[in-house]
Amino acid sequence: MLSGELQPRFFQNRLHLGSHTTGDSRCTSFGQRLYNQSGNGKADFTLDQNYAAKLCTQCPKSGGDHNLFVLDFVTPTKFDNKYFKNLLANKGLLSSAEILLTKNKVSADSVTKYTERNNLLSP
Repeated sequence: MLSGELQPRFFQNRLHLGSHTTGDSRCTSFGQRLYNQSGNGKADFTLDQNYAAKLCTQCPKSGGDHNLFVLDFVTPTKFDNKYFKNLLANKGLLSSAEILLTKNKVSADSVTKYTERNNLLSP
């Protein structure tokens, strides 16, 4: 899904670009990024390879579909800008987050802004 299609769906469901800063995801939601993102049998080239290798240890090609991973491994229970810093370091768990960073200048600028100013995430 392209970022132009994704962003309106986020807003339609009252989600914000910062909605992934807390929570978990199952291997079934991101496993393709680890094993065959581009149809070449390799990890997504936009994903930090050390991070991908770590994920592979708990999310094997076969099995482990229900294993959970935190979306923000730095501060998993805190709503802050560490998630966005992870994105800039190519350590975003979900493809949808990576798309928001890499396919659309407006959302990429927002990600950068959030990394620089944690107060933008305050209610």
